[in-house]
Amino acid sequence: MKENPANFIRPFASSLYLVAALVVVLPMIDLVLTFWPFAPGSAEWRYGAVGLLSGFVLTPLMGMTLAVVIVHSIQSAAGIKVTSILNIAAGGVIGVATLMFILDALQVRGNVPLEGRGTFDIGMVKAILKNGTSALAFLWMGIVGMRAPRAGGSSEGGKPPIVLKHGS
Repeated sequence: MKENPANFIRPFASSLYLVAALVVVLPMIDLVLTFWPFAPGSAEWRYGAVGLLSGFVLTPLMGMTLAVVIVHSIQSAAGIKVTSILNIAAGGVIGVATLMFILDALQVRGNVPLEGRGTFDIGMVKAILKNGTSALAFLWMGIVGMRAPRAGGSSEGGKPPIVLKHGS
């Protein structure tokens, strides 16, 4: 008989939640301290902040992936909902920031000397790809989590499944 993975993970769940939280939060603290003091009115500052995000975003994505694996393994309906909402929020914020980054990059690019534009353009494209794909991954995990079956077999957040009978 196959062992339920929840039986293996459940004793470690609280410590794994802490690890997942640290993997998410600590890089974000590092990121905020890197671009402190805040100057969101400056296109250069916004370009730099979102550009730096591209170097940090993979670690929190891995932390959220760990959290998702934990909550799904132990079949925590509340945990699935919370991680799904957090993933959708993160994906949305990163996606919007990336779109704004494109506009800021085009504005800042005009101030870059011609001999530095090739390097600037490569950095811009790398940041857009990293942030864009990370935003998609967060959104995907969140949407899949919202659609995932809950304990009891329902995939509609606790609503019983609709059963149609033919010929009654």
